[in-house]
Amino acid sequence: MFQNLDHIAMAVRNIDEKRQIFENLLSFTFLSEEIIETEKVKVVYLKSPGTKIELIQPLEGNQSLTKFLEKKGEAIHHICYLVSN
Repeated sequence: MFQNLDHIAMAVRNIDEKRQIFENLLSFTFLSEEIIETEKVKVVYLKSPGTKIELIQPLEGNQSLTKFLEKKGEAIHHICYLVSN
């Protein structure tokens, strides 16, 4: 059963630039940053009251996210919901 929205993920070309926008202009708080080698992505997590954002930047060799950005531009990549089952 649906519990609530966990986060919205956005595919970006320059994660550092977008992080600054979310922090400085939109008053989001930085939570963490990681590189996920198996997925070939760099990820930044940010929050604002009631909202969490995940920024995802492809690293060298990540063809699927690179193609996503080429086709759709910087956009929402996925929405994650918490469910009880």
